[in-house]
Amino acid sequence: MSNIIYIRYLRAFAALAIVILHTFFAYASLPTLDVAMIQKAMMFRNSMLWAVPVFVMVTGALLLDKDKEISIEKIWKKYILRIVILLVVFTLLYIAFDIYVLGKKLEVFFVIYYLQTLIEDSGWAHMWYLYMLIGIYIVLPLFKKAVAHFSKEEMAYLLIIFFFFLSVLPFIEQLYGKALGLHIPIQGIYPFYLLLGYIVHKEYIRLKVSISFIFLLVSTLGILFLTGMYPNANAYLTFSSPVVVLQAFSMYSLVKGIVKEKENRLVEWMDQGSLGVYLLHLVGIKLIFLKFNYVPNTLIGVALVALVVYLCSLGLSLVYKKL
Repeated sequence: MSNIIYIRYLRAFAALAIVILHTFFAYASLPTLDVAMIQKAMMFRNSMLWAVPVFVMVTGALLLDKDKEISIEKIWKKYILRIVILLVVFTLLYIAFDIYVLGKKLEVFFVIYYLQTLIEDSGWAHMWYLYMLIGIYIVLPLFKKAVAHFSKEEMAYLLIIFFFFLSVLPFIEQLYGKALGLHIPIQGIYPFYLLLGYIVHKEYIRLKVSISFIFLLVSTLGILFLTGMYPNANAYLTFSSPVVVLQAFSMYSLVKGIVKEKENRLVEWMDQGSLGVYLLHLVGIKLIFLKFNYVPNTLIGVALVALVVYLCSLGLSLVYKKL
């Protein structure tokens, strides 16, 4: 874990936000809800979209730093191997949970199903992030080498290119309904977030706290407006959407600008347990909504479910670390 205080806060808050996001999304997927309640739940869900981009930005801030030596061997033996182990272990645990707790029936031999799920990432939805992280780690040495030799102007140029081709252009194509001819051969928004995190960390881009807050407020209100007004807004509100990019960037900048170099024991615990929370929280959500068939009547009830799931996941994660 990093000893950079503001990054501790970002990871701690982002892990909590992801639990809220997934809890409200799972609730909105329940078949007994009416359209109005689904839309309200999705507004809460979408307001937390900044969390995953912020995690990627933190990765860029920590690992792209030229003062941090990371060899290709270390990338594979430490970072990638750790993620692969998590995927192997938790994919197995999740399948076992689905079978023995939720009563899921398998149509193929267990080992075949397990290997297929592991290779295709066809298991629990949140595991996509670990697969994406492996991809980030694979190209990280090349990004580090490039960034170490870039001038500020060249990094700004690359960031603008990434933002236009990986965020703005896909958004225009969604509105237009057709693919346009102009592209760059890079898939996904995440290299942009990786670089953005490094640039904000190094303060090549620096916003005043007041400006960060205004940007965060405007982007979040925009997300809420789009979710509330347009039934198909979720097709446009992805991690690559310009409004989500603005929300993640402003959240990162705001926390960096506000947090002072002073330890906070609660935040330290939340940060230490953030990976465990990410891995465990869907177990609690599935237990409550699918196994116990609990359907809250109010959004406050859903928020309480998220809080209980978060606290239980955090507690289990911290206990495991102490063993």
